[in-house]
Amino acid sequence: MSPMRACAMRFQAANFGVTLLFVGCIVATMQLIGRKPIRLTDASDSLNNRVEKSVAVTERCCDEADPTKVLPQAPRNENNLKDTNAEILRLVQIIFKEHLGTVKIFENGSDRGITAQKRTNRDVPQVDSPKTNCSLKLKSPTKRLGIDIVGTGSYKDDANSSKDLVEVMRAFKGTWRENKDLSSQIKHELTECCDVESSVLTKQNVKVGDVLPNVLNRKMPLKISRDVYRVLPKESPFRNKHFQTCAVVGNSGILRGSRCGASIDGAEAVFRCNLPPLGKQIYRKDAGVKSTFTTAPLSMLKSYMQMKDKSVREKFIKDVEPYRGILSLKKPNNYTNYMISSVESTMGNSLEAVYEHPNHFLCIDNYWSNHGLPRKITSGIYIISMALTVCDEVNVYGFWPFPRDDKGHKVHYHYYKAPVFVMDTHDMPSEFLLIRQMHQDGVIKVHMHCLHNIAKRSAGKKKARLHL
Repeated sequence: MSPMRACAMRFQAANFGVTLLFVGCIVATMQLIGRKPIRLTDASDSLNNRVEKSVAVTERCCDEADPTKVLPQAPRNENNLKDTNAEILRLVQIIFKEHLGTVKIFENGSDRGITAQKRTNRDVPQVDSPKTNCSLKLKSPTKRLGIDIVGTGSYKDDANSSKDLVEVMRAFKGTWRENKDLSSQIKHELTECCDVESSVLTKQNVKVGDVLPNVLNRKMPLKISRDVYRVLPKESPFRNKHFQTCAVVGNSGILRGSRCGASIDGAEAVFRCNLPPLGKQIYRKDAGVKSTFTTAPLSMLKSYMQMKDKSVREKFIKDVEPYRGILSLKKPNNYTNYMISSVESTMGNSLEAVYEHPNHFLCIDNYWSNHGLPRKITSGIYIISMALTVCDEVNVYGFWPFPRDDKGHKVHYHYYKAPVFVMDTHDMPSEFLLIRQMHQDGVIKVHMHCLHNIAKRSAGKKKARLHL
């Protein structure tokens, strides 16, 4: 082969190298306007080295008349040149393919940030996780799931509402199937961040003089005084506790006529909130009477503020006598110390009054905040979360935040007669949609009515009698 022909072939190879450099300039320009740098593979790096050597050979060839001074690394035949050209073309295709793939990822990805490393079209973009150590995969409860929610927490009660509520209620009428993997994942996450044993103030987790956050008023922290410390238990009443079946009971008027009392009382443990009237037999068929854990907010205890009076103490003990297990008071106070002492001295074998640990509540509140709830959680979500950490199976009753049901019938705020305390600190519709989503995902089982369960049991008993 003549020296001039060899020089021309090397110049052709250099053109491919220049093309490659031009593509690199385009990629670099795109990177300057926000694209993440793309790293070439080791093979391409070695190819760049060979292209640079080829360019150096071409310059020497063209500048010098003596062909004997051509460097030995230059390609010596057409086969080598074809291989080099093919490798350059392959590299150019990889660059364009990867760059276009990166652009596609940014266009289709979340605004929260995507790791745009080298991908193929089959790769799934990795969205930044929430600022928590949890990896819950539930859908956002604030999305519209067949219900018309106006603003945060209000319900639009118009002619179309009943149609929307039919769709919401339909989720609870189909066959429910447990998702053991997701259920175990959520239970593990809640246990890791919010262990139920730490839900109670004890002599082990606080000391005199400690200052704790006030869940009700962040501007007025709580200080553990000697009087408060004196009534604290030595250890958590949840220590080494675990239950197979649990019922979590809300206080919505949807419980009226549900006939869920027997199903609730059949659970191994029953979680309740806000001191419902367990002593009244009129509610027994719908709400049951069994209790294992019950929250007691200060708003429900204000009528007992004069606990120093014997008559007030006796009334308080009479009113809480139907409760069993644990009675959790929201925050320490002068009269609540008397309540704990009175319960211990008169009902120590059946009921234990304790203080809720604010850090535990805030931990669970933060957990759900990281998963879509826009406002501070209610006691309902709190006890559901607690039950998930100590129960194998969680059944939920009495949750419905809307003033009408799916048939358009009015639903009272409570299933019993009581003052209605409505504060603008919660988003109850969004919480309910979260409960609905967990039901659909097989994490908890929500019961709106239990008449079908009674019918099934009656049919079973009738069938058994016929066989006899």
